[in-house]
Amino acid sequence: MGIASLLILVGEINDNSCERDFCANDCQTIKKVEQFNKGYEMSKEATDYTFKATEVVKVIDGDTLRFKLSLGFRMECVQTFRLRNIDTPEIYRPRNDAELKHGQEARDFIVKLFDGADEILVHSHKTGLYGRWEADVTVTKDGSVHDLVELLKNGGFEKQDNY
Repeated sequence: MGIASLLILVGEINDNSCERDFCANDCQTIKKVEQFNKGYEMSKEATDYTFKATEVVKVIDGDTLRFKLSLGFRMECVQTFRLRNIDTPEIYRPRNDAELKHGQEARDFIVKLFDGADEILVHSHKTGLYGRWEADVTVTKDGSVHDLVELLKNGGFEKQDNY
């Protein structure tokens, strides 16, 4: 199942009386698709998509990001993602000031990286804890493609045990 299937599901939702809540620029698109899919077992392929981020809405912390995504056909949505394969320091519930500072540094690193990026691609996977989609993010900047998790790990932004 690919992106065409996702758009078919969106069409089915639209045809089932959600039209007033559902338009090309509606930021609740993925939530509507998730509601539609509740109770249906979906294969791994049905949850793996690559989207182009048209806007970085918010860098919540070093491993949680909110993007506006292009779904194609002039459709966009806003979705929160958690980066896969990394745990960065907490900002909202840090154990102490050292973790808070390290978390803010990780967030600021990402904000600086995204500033002036040529392209940001989000490859989504299944939903994780707290209902966030898990994702791999690649950033193209100055002609180079970077894996965000790799950059964070190389920059020393993984959560430490000894704060």
